[in-house]
Amino acid sequence: MHHKNIKLIVRKQLKNQFPNWKRLPKKNKKELARKVLAEVVSEYDFKQEINTPADQLLAIEGQHPVRGIIKLDEMARKSTAQKSLSSVITTGHTSISATRNYNS
Repeated sequence: MHHKNIKLIVRKQLKNQFPNWKRLPKKNKKELARKVLAEVVSEYDFKQEINTPADQLLAIEGQHPVRGIIKLDEMARKSTAQKSLSSVITTGHTSISATRNYNS
């Protein structure tokens, strides 16, 4: 997670030092980002513990889930429930879906 913490630090520095970032040409942006990244990496302590919240590390601090989107832990529970259901539906060596006959 150190690489995500470094990206967060670089983003913050670029926002603070260059408020007109969107107006800069692409070549200038690449050069400035390279310089800031090199500076941050040279001063970064990889032995430190990361205390930054996960939503900031993933750059999703302002995003809220849409109504129809389910959380990952809920998705995992549903997938395990579907696996157990499919094992119940499968009987012996043939499953229900495999027993259908399609006549042409």
